[in-house]
Parts: sequence; structure tokens; C-alpha cells
Amino acid sequence: MNGRAWTADDDAKLRMLARGGYTDGQIGKAMKRTRTCVQKKRNLLNVSPGEPRQYRAMMMRIAKRRKARA
Repeated sequence: MNGRAWTADDDAKLRMLARGGYTDGQIGKAMKRTRTCVQKKRNLLNVSPGEPRQYRAMMMRIAKRRKARA
């Protein structure tokens, strides 16, 4: 095994950050791990990737405009 082992606290933090909309790269920086390492662990834990907040905000604006046109 390369690098540090993942602890239960690390797993919980990864889940929390992903739910908060942080990308794998942002999570990696916060946890001092590589993006690839975070991505692999996220997949092992079956955690969906986070969506950047800007993306989520953009999608909400688009949905609002579509709803206004209908």
C-alpha cells in the first residue's frame, strides 16, 4: 500500500465534503491527498462526486428560466 491508510474519520470527512459539493481535487487539497486517491476511495465507498457550487447554481438558474417559459 502506498501513502497513508484511510481511517473511519477520513471516510466520514470525504463523504461530508462530497455532499457539500466539493470536487475530488478540492477534497484532495483539504485532506492532503491526491485527486486520484480521493476519486478511488470515493468509488470504493460508493459516494457520488460533488458538484461544484457554481455548476449547481447555473443549473438552478436554467431550470428557473425553463419553468418561467412554460
